[in-house]
Amino acid sequence: MADEDQHIAREVYAAPPAGDWKKYVKPTVGALIALVIIVFVASNWTDVTVSFVVFSVQMKLFWALVISVALGLLLGEALRWWLRRRKRRMNVDG
Repeated sequence: MADEDQHIAREVYAAPPAGDWKKYVKPTVGALIALVIIVFVASNWTDVTVSFVVFSVQMKLFWALVISVALGLLLGEALRWWLRRRKRRMNVDG
C-alpha cells in the first residue's frame, strides 16, 4: 500500500512535460493584448476635432488614432513596394 501511495504522489507532484507550458502562452498573451486594447479604447474615448486643409471632422480620439496608424501602414507598404519596383527596374536596365 505504501508503494501505491508513493506512485500516486509521484504522479501528482511530477513536473509537467517539457512542452506543456507552451499551450498556455498564446491564451495568456492574447488575454493581455485584449486587456491593453480595452484600456486603450477606454482611455481615448473623448471627442476631438481633426482639422484637415479644407475641412474638419468631429470623431472619437480612438478612431482618429486607428485611422492614422492604418494610413501610416498603408503609406509605408506603398513606399516599400515602389522602392522594390524601382530597384528591380534599375537592375534590369543597368
